[in-house]
Amino acid sequence: MKEQQGTGRLPHGRILAAPSWVIPAGVAENCRFLAGRVDEVGLLFLESEACLAYSRHDLPVDLADLPLSWHVHLPVDLPWGAARARPDTAHRDGSRCADICLRLMDKVDYLGAVRGVVHPPAYCHAAYAVQALEAFTAAWTAAGLRPEDILLENIQGQPLTELAETVRSLGLSVCLDTGHMLSYGQHGILRDARLTGRIRMLHLNAERAGRHVPLTVLHDEALRVCASAVQAAPCDSVVMMELFDWKEIEESLPVAVMWLRGSG
Repeated sequence: MKEQQGTGRLPHGRILAAPSWVIPAGVAENCRFLAGRVDEVGLLFLESEACLAYSRHDLPVDLADLPLSWHVHLPVDLPWGAARARPDTAHRDGSRCADICLRLMDKVDYLGAVRGVVHPPAYCHAAYAVQALEAFTAAWTAAGLRPEDILLENIQGQPLTELAETVRSLGLSVCLDTGHMLSYGQHGILRDARLTGRIRMLHLNAERAGRHVPLTVLHDEALRVCASAVQAAPCDSVVMMELFDWKEIEESLPVAVMWLRGSG
């Protein structure tokens, strides 16, 4: 992985990241657009089948020459058992999900991308989620990757609070999404040091009707909660502006800067 050095757009040398979809163009065109504007790109591998079909046409080798570091947002359609999950399928499901993710990580190995944001099992019994994540982590580490490079994101139906001890014991990391936290009432994350101490990435956004929208729509208590989230995160956590329009990122940056200045 390339050494991360901030562009100076954020206080305290923090790393500024953006997703690989901020202009209406392909992955490569978006990455070239973002080079020089941000420090890191989060490659949006959101659909398993479509992204497994990516070729060097979609991910050309010259992306490695861009002044960027990289991470991968792994698919949101991973075949966890969800509501139909049974404890006896947890190991199989976790291994299947890991196989998909590892194949995708292998596609961008030439970029030095080693960190993956993972949507964990949701709307399921905690015991199933724990066993599935144990199997996922075992397969991930068997492939030579580090458990701390699995970044579990808080999502609808999975606030991570019931998985806090699993996150700690497996050595996993957390990707804290502010829009999800606000929309789904997941403030408990901020009260658990087992989670806040392992935040390696912040997804900064607001959410309206299931859509990510600029931080400028936030007011009063929501602003205070998000500021607390930013200030609770370790100072080396990546700041990902998870908005899918460059103008919205530019609009939101002053709010992010305000929060980060408060984190000292």
